[in-house]
Amino acid sequence: MTNVTKSPAPDAGGKAAIVELWNEHWSTERLTTTGIVESRFAQEAFRVLLDFVPESASNILEVGCGTGRLCALLAQARPQTSVIGADLSESSLAIANHVKADLGLQNLEFIKGDLFNLPYPDNTFDVVFGEGIIQHFRPGGQPAREDAVNEQIRVTRPGGRVVVGVVNWHCYPHTFYKWLLERRGMPYEYAYEQSFSRRELAALLRAHGLTDIEARAYYPAHGLIRFARYWRPLGKMGLMVDRIKARWFVDRFGFELTAAGTKP
Repeated sequence: MTNVTKSPAPDAGGKAAIVELWNEHWSTERLTTTGIVESRFAQEAFRVLLDFVPESASNILEVGCGTGRLCALLAQARPQTSVIGADLSESSLAIANHVKADLGLQNLEFIKGDLFNLPYPDNTFDVVFGEGIIQHFRPGGQPAREDAVNEQIRVTRPGGRVVVGVVNWHCYPHTFYKWLLERRGMPYEYAYEQSFSRRELAALLRAHGLTDIEARAYYPAHGLIRFARYWRPLGKMGLMVDRIKARWFVDRFGFELTAAGTKP
């Protein structure tokens, strides 16, 4: 089994296909603001993200913000900080703006923006982050995940933080699930998606010149609980895994892996 799992979806890993996929996905979802910002996954992701965001940060950008859950939580936690979320999916931005209005967040803004061509000058933001985004683009593709990372770095000021979240290869239930789909010639619901090990993600950030790399993983039980719809015992197994709070275990087997680096 390799770290890269490819699906037979047409144009998988292409920007247009990804935008279309998420537009369709969010146009059919019926979500509440509470369900978005208080979901277990959002809360786990936010706790890790907040560890990488200096309290001194005055402006923060999220690329590929989706429904804006992390932007909203950041804007709530840091009311003196300007938070911007950028996405190309109009369906997700509609949900994100509804969340903003519901929570009355004056320091939060959402824009329709391309993570490969952000509408900001160099060295603009104290922190730029993207969660679950670069994993959908192929290395060396058109566009490539390397281009997305470079664009995040471009708009980050020197001394600022670049934060990247991806699916963790060592979350074995999820990795096995994608491998099994590939073996059976079945498409993965989110098209192309690469899982990363901690070493691979850190190497990617270092290759782009970032320093002081730190990494954390979170919510290992999610890899089981999300598939309980296929086989109910997986949900019970997930609840058992969820009781394991040891830091080494969570950082090794968490569903998602987040790494941060400093722009020199």
